[in-house]
Amino acid sequence: MKEEEAALLNQVADLREAPVPVKSPASPNAIPLSHDSGGMFRALSHRNFRLFWAGAFLSNVGTWMQAVAQGWLVLKLTDSPFWLGVDGFMATAPGLLLTLAGGVFADLVDRRRLLLYTQIGAMLCAFVLALLLVMDVVQVWMILLISFGTGCCFALAGPSYQAITIDMVGRTDLTNAISLNSAQFQLSRLLGPVCAGLALAYLGLVGCFFLNGVSYFAVIASLMLVRFDGASHATTHAVTDRRALWLDLVNGFRYVLKRRRVSMLLLICFVTNLFGAPYLSLMPHFVRDILHMGEKGLALMMG
Repeated sequence: MKEEEAALLNQVADLREAPVPVKSPASPNAIPLSHDSGGMFRALSHRNFRLFWAGAFLSNVGTWMQAVAQGWLVLKLTDSPFWLGVDGFMATAPGLLLTLAGGVFADLVDRRRLLLYTQIGAMLCAFVLALLLVMDVVQVWMILLISFGTGCCFALAGPSYQAITIDMVGRTDLTNAISLNSAQFQLSRLLGPVCAGLALAYLGLVGCFFLNGVSYFAVIASLMLVRFDGASHATTHAVTDRRALWLDLVNGFRYVLKRRRVSMLLLICFVTNLFGAPYLSLMPHFVRDILHMGEKGLALMMG
């Protein structure tokens, strides 16, 4: 997501400001490459990142499939663009608070475990929505609760997703890893709606939700397969004093306020998401009631 990309770019900025760059150990089983020989894909020489990148890509494809189907389902149940906006709010509201807590948790707990638990939680939300639809008992308030639960999982996982990237590739290949993560997100955003259109044509709305649930197995499996050595384990820098949680939050705000580049980057992301992102939530209304198109048209517009 944009927030994840922005935070990773912040980390790169900090590394450039450091007086003496320190090269962290690469992940185990990395393929030896010179700085130039790996080219634009050199971060994929790290086994851990390669597995995680592929798993996250497949999972993101499923997420975009559900985004298409869920908006259409809400509009079908309510015939109201207002509820589309509420659904979008419920999915993103947890990020306002839980992302801050997730940043602290990324230092307090095993990042890989936190990612595993949050991905399992999001997977269960997708399967529950599919089951409710199969049983023909789904109501809009149920969808809102599921959106909120999924949003909580994503908000808590975001900071750990960023931090574990450094654990996997080290500082030397961090910039390349950020680029590849951005590329896989944009590619999944393109392919997800296309897959949703095919699923809607042959499997219906239930198929999109079910396939999204299945797609989480990819990222869960990749997290279970990654291996860290003693120097680069995700818990190496874990904070031992849990009472420092609020202090960490305060220090985080101070860090942002003291660095103008970071503050401006976050402000740009905030304004962009505030005024630009809501169009995605209202796209089903635009497609059905203004363009007079169906589910396939929505999939095409979302892609």
